[in-house]
Amino acid sequence: MSWVRLFDAAFEGRTGLDPATFGPGPDPAADFAAAAASLVRRWRDGGAEVAVSVTGSPLPGAFVYRMMIGEYLVHGWDLGVATGQPLPFTEEQARYARALLSTILRPEFRGQAFGEDVPVPLDASELDRLIGFAGRDPAWTPPTAPAPPRAPTRRLVDRRGWSARGVDPGELAADLEVGPPSSFSCTRAPSVSRASSATSGIWSWPASDSRRQ
Repeated sequence: MSWVRLFDAAFEGRTGLDPATFGPGPDPAADFAAAAASLVRRWRDGGAEVAVSVTGSPLPGAFVYRMMIGEYLVHGWDLGVATGQPLPFTEEQARYARALLSTILRPEFRGQAFGEDVPVPLDASELDRLIGFAGRDPAWTPPTAPAPPRAPTRRLVDRRGWSARGVDPGELAADLEVGPPSSFSCTRAPSVSRASSATSGIWSWPASDSRRQ
């Protein structure tokens, strides 16, 4: 978000720019779209022919546009894959971005801002070729979140078929370092089978039944 607005300001002729001053406003999506549309207009109005100062010395406008296209396709892939979003890039766009990026991503940049070129199969898609060239593994997927720990449980059964599986208050309190729940409840199992389970929740016994185990 910050960089697309900074790029737009640079092509406007401003200097001494700091990305930190271009943070998102109340509507980041609208801000991004407006800055991107402005950059397209500047390109059509001869932006490739001007020198712009992004964060230091002036750079040719054509160089900055090549950098931006590679920047947003590659980082768009980063964000899309990391968050499980669909990737909107076409094969033609990816091919074009890789051709542009290959003119500015020199070997001496490897291991610094970019990783080493990741080999991809001969039949890889153009997007995978771009991502591999940018030092990323196209097969990467975000790690799966571990399942939450299961609370300790115990089986509660009385002599007349009452049955439930409830949380053991003492064990749960020790594990979570919180006070134990005050009570549990159960309902009559659908049959007298002691293998039947009732819904766990707040444990209480019917007033008419004083026999418990």
